[in-house]
Amino acid sequence: MDKTAQSLSAPNQVNITGRIDDVRQHEGVYYYHVALPAVDEYSRPSFVSVSSNHPIGSKGDRVEVLCDIMSYFKTFPMNDGGKGRDYKTRFQVK
Repeated sequence: MDKTAQSLSAPNQVNITGRIDDVRQHEGVYYYHVALPAVDEYSRPSFVSVSSNHPIGSKGDRVEVLCDIMSYFKTFPMNDGGKGRDYKTRFQVK
């Protein structure tokens, strides 16, 4: 197990560090679009969605939050008669 994994307090958690690109609120839950640091100056940054029951910052703020990883999938029919799966992952602030 590497040092990053050892620093997490429980399985299925991740530490997200980035800049808040957008914030919206719905029914008491805050939804953040967070830009992650790019690998180098020529790469595009990745983005993740983070939800929280309390505010973690405003647009433009740099944040570091510990999140639970939550995911689900939807099954859908494929043209060849088989079934496909669409996986969605979201991060919930601890």
